Amino acid sequence: MAPVPTAAQSARRGQIYYHRETSLFRIIPGEGIVTRLADLAENGLVPYQIQSARLSPDATRVAYGNAATRPVGNGLFGSFLPEAIFVRYVTASKPGEKIASLEGSEIHVLFWSPDSRQVAFTSWDSETGVRNWVVDVAAKALHELKLPKFNAPDGNEYSLAVAAWSPDGDKFAAGDEGFLYLVEMKNKTGPVWSWSGRGRLTKDLHQILGGTCSFSPDGRQVLFVTVDEGARMALQTAEVGGAEERLLVAAGGFAYLYGCWSPDGKSIAFSGTRLDASGKRVGQSGIYVVPADGSGESPTPVLEEVHPPEQFRLRLVDWR
Repeated sequence: MAPVPTAAQSARRGQIYYHRETSLFRIIPGEGIVTRLADLAENGLVPYQIQSARLSPDATRVAYGNAATRPVGNGLFGSFLPEAIFVRYVTASKPGEKIASLEGSEIHVLFWSPDSRQVAFTSWDSETGVRNWVVDVAAKALHELKLPKFNAPDGNEYSLAVAAWSPDGDKFAAGDEGFLYLVEMKNKTGPVWSWSGRGRLTKDLHQILGGTCSFSPDGRQVLFVTVDEGARMALQTAEVGGAEERLLVAAGGFAYLYGCWSPDGKSIAFSGTRLDASGKRVGQSGIYVVPADGSGESPTPVLEEVHPPEQFRLRLVDWR
């Protein structure tokens, strides 16, 4: 049996938050002291998508999406990407509160503002393509975020997709089909927010996995996951300004990669399931830490579990 943490241990800062299946925990790196947080109420648990869950910067709430359920024929129902965003408190099991809904659109990526007052997200539908939004959590007021457009290889014009919010609150990282950009905002009032300028964040062409981008605490770097032609994932950082990119976790060792920054910006935590030399899952997932400087040190395990290969038990949320 794992030891029950004291109140002082449970309240310590610098803990890594993660899901074990659908339950939320936090762990003190290097000490292995685990606190189990409140489970989501049962009536919100079945469609709960843990990969969408994002911890607020003040570590009090989680924003997440519930899978949309629709009929697929012959009396059967299927699960689809969320059409709404909910917020729940991490210390309570009450059902999440709906803060935004876009019926008929898929919600792909969501994340918090640095002051924990707003959530930004992207939506997609077949008629309008990608759109970007910001919702005020308390007022549930929805604002459209107008970003620059780009010309895609298919000849159509699409909006950049918002990917992360800078720590100063004035800029976003946003992506097209190969690069990340730094987009500065000039207007953040009224129903439509607008931008004033943009510059490249990443230097090299990448297929960047949506929902994996985040700024370092000092705003000087961006963390993201790339996917190569063989669907292999790697964890990388880029300096703001596109001066340098660093490879932290090479492709081929893990699937389902997701990373976050330590509070001091010196380390990166990530979760993933291990792969063998042929690229098959070996039945072991975990949470690991690597230096953020790209020094090439092997990942240090924080927590690992062995399980059937078709499962994925541990999913990182954030480090607070």
